[in-house]
Amino acid sequence: MPDGMRDREFKITKAEEGAAFAVHVVPKAAKNEVVGKHGDALKIHLTSNTVGGIANDTLINFIAQIRSIMIAVQFDILDAGFF
Repeated sequence: MPDGMRDREFKITKAEEGAAFAVHVVPKAAKNEVVGKHGDALKIHLTSNTVGGIANDTLINFIAQIRSIMIAVQFDILDAGFF
C-alpha cells in the first residue's frame, strides 16, 4: 500500500437506520475481498461485472456476509466470557 494511504482515515458516519460509509469497488477481481482503504472509502474487490447492476447486488450480499461473520465472532467472544 502506498505510504500516503496508511495515514488516511476510513470514515463511518451514523445514519438514520445504521451506518453509512463510502466504498470504492474494483470489479472483475479474482475473489470478493476487502483490500484496504482508497482515500476515505473502503476498497473492495468483487468478482462480478458492473453491467446491469450485478456488482451492486454482489456488494450488498458480500457486506451482509461479512457482517454476519463479525456478529458470529462477537457472540463467540461474549460466550467465552471475555466481556
